[in-house]
Amino acid sequence: MRFIIDNYTTASSSQALYFAEHLNEMEEHEVRMLKQGQESIFDAFDRFKPDFYITSTGLLSKDAVVYISQSKNIKLIISTNDANNSDVVEIESALLDSKINCPFFISNLRDEKKPMTKKTKVIRFMECVDLNFDADVGVDYSIDKLVMVGSKTDSVRNYNGTFHVASHNQDMAKVVDVCLPINLMVSIISKYKEVIFQEIGDYLPQLFFHSIASGIPTYYDLEDKERSDVVDNMCDKVFGVGNKLNYTSSDKITDFDSLKELVLEKHTSTRRVKSLLSQLPTKK
Repeated sequence: MRFIIDNYTTASSSQALYFAEHLNEMEEHEVRMLKQGQESIFDAFDRFKPDFYITSTGLLSKDAVVYISQSKNIKLIISTNDANNSDVVEIESALLDSKINCPFFISNLRDEKKPMTKKTKVIRFMECVDLNFDADVGVDYSIDKLVMVGSKTDSVRNYNGTFHVASHNQDMAKVVDVCLPINLMVSIISKYKEVIFQEIGDYLPQLFFHSIASGIPTYYDLEDKERSDVVDNMCDKVFGVGNKLNYTSSDKITDFDSLKELVLEKHTSTRRVKSLLSQLPTKK
């Protein structure tokens, strides 16, 4: 099958890139990454003749909708990550009106928070370990803790020992010690003895999976009790550990060997791509 994929990567997620990379590794598939703003949508689709177009709510253009509505052979897959529900519903309505074949939307949100749609199926694709990343940048240092924060972190709690405060969010570059996108953050996490997330929303971040897969003690330490309970539940469903990744837990996990094995078995980019392919409608 032939895929055109938009580069909808963000500072915290590389989903679009690992979809493209792993699909291209398979002889039966061919991928072209679309250069938004640098080439005509119509020319790209005319030349490549894709079976599927994978994009995001933020990058789906009017030109693409017009083209696909006139070419019934192309099926559309949309990532709704970081989109609010009203935007998803508006896009779905436009697709239904144009009679575009959109088999499903992709969401990284926990099941209770997946977008509500009229007809289109929404499939959960959790974040995962991107196996295409380099493991180490060759910088040599050792710090006790890497403390991950976000734009909604009210205040950074202190810990014993040395620690760096870090974020993927470029808006926080002047107020944190380390501000890097996911691929570069992954390359330095081995320099820390623990990784602590002080902000987690309605999905487990990609770096959370990478940190566990590196065998590093990885926890969340959330100020809001209600939010902490939600993440307890998420981690129990995904890892089967109850609240033992909660930094405040009296019996939190310290040996991460079995969790590392679990993540590398079930939560890698190759597994996510296999899941994607299993959901795609086949040609009749």
